[in-house]
Amino acid sequence: MSDFNSVIEKGTDYPAVAYFNKAESLRELNRFEEAIKYYDNVISVDNKDSRAYFKKGMTFSKLGKKDSACISLKIAKDLGDPEAEKEIGTLCN
Repeated sequence: MSDFNSVIEKGTDYPAVAYFNKAESLRELNRFEEAIKYYDNVISVDNKDSRAYFKKGMTFSKLGKKDSACISLKIAKDLGDPEAEKEIGTLCN
């Protein structure tokens, strides 16, 4: 985790990648609230990143926040994420 923090603190030409990788690591550690903050950082750098919206939606789902999950998944679908439609069918109906 400290490697991600170091890259983020020093700056990078690809901040969205650094934020996404940290979010994924936090998600794997079941630190879902923190992961969502880093997915939000990805989105603030690149609001067309369908994968960040998808992963954010799936993380909200892990927290039992269905409405928030569905909002993020629908944005991911609109941006072309290939897995979003299936998850919307499962989680949002």
